Amino acid sequence: MAIPEDSVVEVVPSANVEHLDSLLSSAQSKLDAAMEEAQKQWLTLPDVLQVVGADGMNYLLDPSSRAVQEWGTALASARTALSDAVTDTLPTLVTRRARLLERIVEVNRQSSDADGAVALADAQ
Repeated sequence: MAIPEDSVVEVVPSANVEHLDSLLSSAQSKLDAAMEEAQKQWLTLPDVLQVVGADGMNYLLDPSSRAVQEWGTALASARTALSDAVTDTLPTLVTRRARLLERIVEVNRQSSDADGAVALADAQ
């Protein structure tokens, strides 16, 4: 019984992972810039608008601010994981896949030889 070589899964090309990393970097930069701009605008709001009783507004906006910061942290973590994958994991997987394909060729040859020996023995 031969093992088909196409049964071995492909390894994601490093270029694809690097492209995803650049997209995450761009998203993180835009998120950081938007947060800085929002904070700058929020800090200048009292100079433009005085609303009595709006002192608690900062407290109300804290959860949103934390959520955005957590999102930025998640993007940074994802970029680190992708960077690690490109430098460490993917090259190892490519090497292991190549070795596995070489072994499959040898196993298929041995299986074919064994099938031939069985057929010969049956014939005799």
